[in-house]
Amino acid sequence: MRKQYAQNFAAYDAFLRGRKLLSPPTTERLVAARQNFARAAKLDPEGYAGISLTHSLAVRHWQSVFPP
Repeated sequence: MRKQYAQNFAAYDAFLRGRKLLSPPTTERLVAARQNFARAAKLDPEGYAGISLTHSLAVRHWQSVFPP
């Protein structure tokens, strides 16, 4: 199996910045993380996993920060 490296470094940077904001999952940090994940998804179509993670964390921690 071959290793696959990041192809779009700007998308990867935005993803890592968003991931860093996930802990602790406060409302402000989740909103900022989602903005970074959205930027990553615009640059790379495989970047939508981070957005779904912010939604699941908001539900898990009883924070309704995103519209349905």
